[in-house]
Amino acid sequence: MVINMSEYNNVPKIRFKGYTDAWEQRKLGEIINETIDNRGKNPPYYCESGIPVIDNFMIKNNGYPDLKTATRYLDDYLFSNFIRKHNEKDDVLITLVGNGIGNIALFPKEKSVIVQNTIGMRFEHPKKFKYYSLLSKNNEIVKLDRGMAQPSIRQDELKNLDINLPTKKEQSKIESLMTNLDSLITLHQRKCETLVNVKKSLLEKMFAKNSSNIPKIRFKGFTDVWEQRKLERIVDFYRGHGLSWNDINEDGVNKCILYGNLYTDYGMVINEVLRTTNCNKVDYFLSEVGDVLIPSSDTTPTGLARASSLNLKGIILGGDINVLRPKTVNGTFLSYLINNNKNELIKRIKGTTVRHLNNSDIKDMDLYISNNLSEQVKIANLLTNLDNLITLHQRKCETLVNVKKS
Repeated sequence: MVINMSEYNNVPKIRFKGYTDAWEQRKLGEIINETIDNRGKNPPYYCESGIPVIDNFMIKNNGYPDLKTATRYLDDYLFSNFIRKHNEKDDVLITLVGNGIGNIALFPKEKSVIVQNTIGMRFEHPKKFKYYSLLSKNNEIVKLDRGMAQPSIRQDELKNLDINLPTKKEQSKIESLMTNLDSLITLHQRKCETLVNVKKSLLEKMFAKNSSNIPKIRFKGFTDVWEQRKLERIVDFYRGHGLSWNDINEDGVNKCILYGNLYTDYGMVINEVLRTTNCNKVDYFLSEVGDVLIPSSDTTPTGLARASSLNLKGIILGGDINVLRPKTVNGTFLSYLINNNKNELIKRIKGTTVRHLNNSDIKDMDLYISNNLSEQVKIANLLTNLDNLITLHQRKCETLVNVKKS
């Protein structure tokens, strides 16, 4: 649904069936029923708990602010005596001063308050239509910044903004569509968060560690203790070489991975390679199924402290990639195991500006490992399926966000 109007006539490019009338152009100030502005009478102090204060960083062009992220609160006395006007659910909030000026949100149903740099605007129903309409003009609103040391937007200039309005019936239909899209986006985001938390818990409990040779959670039928082993006992070490960004070709015949791709394109398991080259395989180091790849240089320590198992043979591996080729362990299991010991990797990183982590730095790393290959595979499959579900919901989210934007 496109809310932006044509320059020459107030008719959107896409409409619900049965609506043909041109939209009416109004000034924002003409359609505001009430402005809620608590600037100029700020509370003398804030509390560590109580009624949340909605600060600038909580207003993100993304529906309702997350009150759980609040860092300042008011008690009942401050709320009653120092707040001149109180917001209602679905009042539109806009940041006028400081970081994030022009950002827009909806006031939540929970008891909370805006102070200082944010104003609230109360509209007639359908309220949310005005919110979505203002979101579509976010770039215009941001450009109202006066360009001073402290970013700021004047209320009179904001209220002079042109807003196009259809009939209330059409407003309601558009509001309903957008609200449903937002609900779907939130649904997939929550599913993602739930799955991420489930995975985090499983990583914590399905691997033996900290001198405990038995995991807290196991698949039925597995009872043997896990053994502590040095990494050099369970893998052979290799290193990719050659290959630069200049060698990448969208129409290349051979698939390849550069060390930088490991940060940007891949997670803990690689089942599909995105880059190609026309370089001859004979001149380069090639992967085997189950290889575990760890970048060996980066400007941030956390970038190095990650492993990805590659489940494809014959992929060209570029320089600055440590290649761990499993001897007695499942590669995908090993990738999750190493990532679960990320702090141990971080301790072994060398350098200041450019950081390095070489095979020689990690070969004596101790890991608790199951000697039962079937148990390794079951754990690897469970975590891989979780990652696939997380990716699925992330992609659905991205698709819905793009649909809403369009």
